Amino acid sequence: MEETEWVEKTRDGLSKCNFDAAWDEQRETGGVGEVIRNEVGEFVAAMAKQHTGICSLLLTETMAARDAALFVHEQQVPAVEIEDDAL
Repeated sequence: MEETEWVEKTRDGLSKCNFDAAWDEQRETGGVGEVIRNEVGEFVAAMAKQHTGICSLLLTETMAARDAALFVHEQQVPAVEIEDDAL
């Protein structure tokens, strides 16, 4: 699959930060990952992080959203759409 096939376009002038989370119930850990792409879908930055003491998938997704917002701020992205893939 070519990269351009899965990069969803954002509104004009906006970058996009996609994030996702995974939860390990047995270990009570959550993993989160974010990727930022500019308005034409080009890679800007990415990060992954682990959280301990996580008691639910919902908490993991919440931490991922928080981490995404902080990551966008740290990267000084001026106009961004933040998107999760959770149902």
